[in-house]
Amino acid sequence: MLLLGIGGGLLLAGGGGDEKREVFLEPVNSATNAFTEPAGTDVSAMPATTTTTPPTTSAQAGIPVVSGATAGLYGGSLNQASCDPEKLVTFLEQNPDKAAAWAGVVGIRPSEIRSYVATLTPVVLRSDTRVTNHGWQNGRAVPIPAVLQSGTAVLVDRYGQPVAKCYCGNPLSAPAPVSNPTYTGKRWPQFSPTTITVINQSTTVVNVFVVVDVQTGREFGRPAGTTGASDGPAPAGTTPSTPTTTTGPNRSTTTTRPPGKLVDGAYTIALVPGSYGGCGEVTAGEQVQMTVQGDTLVIIGADGVTYTGSVERTGGTFRWEGSEGAVSAVLDGRIDNTGYVTATFTVTGSGQSCSIPVTGQRN
Repeated sequence: MLLLGIGGGLLLAGGGGDEKREVFLEPVNSATNAFTEPAGTDVSAMPATTTTTPPTTSAQAGIPVVSGATAGLYGGSLNQASCDPEKLVTFLEQNPDKAAAWAGVVGIRPSEIRSYVATLTPVVLRSDTRVTNHGWQNGRAVPIPAVLQSGTAVLVDRYGQPVAKCYCGNPLSAPAPVSNPTYTGKRWPQFSPTTITVINQSTTVVNVFVVVDVQTGREFGRPAGTTGASDGPAPAGTTPSTPTTTTGPNRSTTTTRPPGKLVDGAYTIALVPGSYGGCGEVTAGEQVQMTVQGDTLVIIGADGVTYTGSVERTGGTFRWEGSEGAVSAVLDGRIDNTGYVTATFTVTGSGQSCSIPVTGQRN
């Protein structure tokens, strides 16, 4: 364990420099640390889509960002589902350890998986899409910064956000900001860093998704939470939109769920993999446990080192300050109404300072 687990301090020796992180390429019909048996079928030959966003090869350029409610964003087959939600649910119900980890990623209790999945909609990605994939490794969900190839079958929630990869059952979440990305893994012929898309949550609930038939190119309507039997004409007045571009180092202006409240209890926090100067290297799977009780927040590293400090809670945001020896740490975070936490650790000591993004979930 790197962060919060180095005996007398949090920092490792070493210089700073540009932040570099791996983003893993995931072609169709592939799985990385699969959660479940296949519960869907990808589309191997997906027609390319275009946008009005000017292409760029700069790693510092913005990437296209589109709302999950955008008409024509997703593909599918009329009257057919690319995913089998029942198969996914049945597998998770038969594997309680995986069910608990899966539920933790999407922000629900394991007992709510069946009812939650019933609200999801099976579709197919029509563009190479940045996500945080979560693979099953060493008995837990491990975040994997990834690009899913166009043609990947996914389940999306009522806000149009991809939340599960059907081929392997892995839960998905929004991508963490990445600067200077290094794309690793098997590249497909059409892959280009300039054509990656980020899908943001819609600001409103989507009742009917306007889906493009992958065979005919025609649009049809798929009511949210249905698997093809209720497909019909696209709602009148819908017009496919094109992604817009944000600026900055491959960052998206994420539309978030409504704010929640940091309630007393236990949370599991995952560190976003990458190189963080004086903090050293964070690898996939590194986690800490966080417990909140009143004005006290306790963080326990994987090696058992404990850090205790005071926490201030204001609406859906919070701030914690703690120390261990000569090293001090600050955790600035936000929690949404599902109990999902996004935060930043800022660590200072030995004349160095660095910040590490983290994500987490109320247990």
